[in-house]
Amino acid sequence: MSEKVLFVDDEPQVLDGYRRQLGRKYRMDCASGGEEALEHISAEGPFAVVISDMNMPGMNGIQFLSKVRAIAPDTVRMMFTGTGQSTAVEAINKGEILRYLTKPCTTEVLDAALEAGLAQYRQTIAERNLLSSTLIGTVKLLSEVLAAARPVAFGRTERVRVLVRRLAKKAAPTLMWRAELAALLSQIGCIGLSEEVLTKAYAGKQIVARDAELFREHPQVGRNLLKTVPRLEAIADIVLQQEKHFDGGGFPADNVAGEEIPIEARILKVALDLDSLTFAGAKLPDAIAEMNTRAGRYDQAVLEIATQLTKGDDTQGLSA
Repeated sequence: MSEKVLFVDDEPQVLDGYRRQLGRKYRMDCASGGEEALEHISAEGPFAVVISDMNMPGMNGIQFLSKVRAIAPDTVRMMFTGTGQSTAVEAINKGEILRYLTKPCTTEVLDAALEAGLAQYRQTIAERNLLSSTLIGTVKLLSEVLAAARPVAFGRTERVRVLVRRLAKKAAPTLMWRAELAALLSQIGCIGLSEEVLTKAYAGKQIVARDAELFREHPQVGRNLLKTVPRLEAIADIVLQQEKHFDGGGFPADNVAGEEIPIEARILKVALDLDSLTFAGAKLPDAIAEMNTRAGRYDQAVLEIATQLTKGDDTQGLSA
């Protein structure tokens, strides 16, 4: 009985009835309205199942369950109502509830609904944990393959990951994990290029036309490798956009520009170019100064963060 159930109803006697009927079997909490229930979820969640009345003052059941869906998507949502079927159709069509229960509801029906809700919640959590472990294993495997096959490329991902983490901490803290993961996988498309070619390319040195073309295409190759991996679709798109200029130039050649480019890709672009310049021998302040002369290439807010992190010390702020 580890999972918790939350009942929401503006009638105290109804909540008391739920406690008497089911309090011995389930870990229950109760709230007298939508706002109070949202506070419970924020402070005491997660809840496996939330069952809400439809007609409540201030926030009705559909509005409340919509908010629950946004803040706690794994929570199974159900609704009580004494109104017509149109309410049920509206709620179900919006994907906000698993089950629609009419009042009055017998203990047997309510118990069966809760058991079904708990079973779905457990399945959702199990599937998410399986996907997470699979994802971690896949990323680890890809990194190990890159490290073994192309140590130069793997070294670049490690350096860039440090830069990205420091930049994302200020530019997009809630997305830092995605930015860092994209950095770790950013060079996977380079596995078909030789160490010699990669060493020159990373330092900005001239390479033959065919190798230069293959190097330009590595974000697309990386994206194609990653897009079929469950839960890496968004990361694959960031990897594709890693060489995109803020003004719309760069790669890929499309109409995406400015803030339409994922913030993680904008951060990654700054980190990659900063790494290229320092890999070629430039000091961090000199590299930042050079990047500030490249009009239209970077998100200025991200470049300003990098500039601030290098002031006063050419390693402070952008080292592990």
